[in-house]
Amino acid sequence: MLISKLFWLVLILPIIIHPVYSLNINIQDTTVYQGENHKVKLPIIGTINSPEIKNLKIQIIYNAYGISISNVFGNTQYMMRSNNPTTTNNFNLLDSAVIEIYDNNVQSLINDTICILEIEGLVSFDTVAYIKIANVFIDDIEQTEFIPKTATIKIIGTIIRPQLVEGLGDNYPNPFFADTRIPFSINSTTKLKFTLFSSNGEIIQDSWDESNSVIFKYHNKNGEIFGVTPNYLFSRGEYVLYINPLSWRFASGIYFLMMRTDFGTYFKYLMNTK
Repeated sequence: MLISKLFWLVLILPIIIHPVYSLNINIQDTTVYQGENHKVKLPIIGTINSPEIKNLKIQIIYNAYGISISNVFGNTQYMMRSNNPTTTNNFNLLDSAVIEIYDNNVQSLINDTICILEIEGLVSFDTVAYIKIANVFIDDIEQTEFIPKTATIKIIGTIIRPQLVEGLGDNYPNPFFADTRIPFSINSTTKLKFTLFSSNGEIIQDSWDESNSVIFKYHNKNGEIFGVTPNYLFSRGEYVLYINPLSWRFASGIYFLMMRTDFGTYFKYLMNTK
């Protein structure tokens, strides 16, 4: 008899100690117009099937350049029962801002509303933002089996395009000995060609010449090197050109660099020292 009771106790104990959650949370793509008069209520839908759930925290990452999460609403009919669940915001990185939504007045529901996000479209430089449900915590325990879900938010309204002045910046170092780097900007998609001249106007090398008197390297604004061909189209943005002349073929003196695009021609004086 004692052995039989112990047998059933062993079967029951794991269920008591390790509650099993049926976890599924989703968020849908949506469209929002810019302005506080066009706020959209976006529901977070899901299933957390456990009668013993005590609290719930959802961590969301989103693009705060394009959208604002102005409010979070709960309801006695939702999984988060409080009218205004506790929210904590982190705007250290606007392209990946973080909001944590927490409620300790929750209930188990199946395929129903967890809470409502009120979002507002902002005037920005893009027509698309995102909201990503990154992490879920049930009773203060992170649910490691949860797969992050992302919704695309289409923004309708005015788009700001920061003006980029096409041309060459100041090179550094200047004067230079081994190599130098020159920032340059492109405002509209274009082909591009660099040519290095001596002080008397003689062409030393252009960026498509393979004589290798000068090595031209191209970097994007993140510092990543990328390859360029004569028909390569530079998109709108900021770049850096690295120039490395073979020192034994260059005398000290003044040189000048020409950048030619589909829209203009630009010059920069460079000084080489030995």
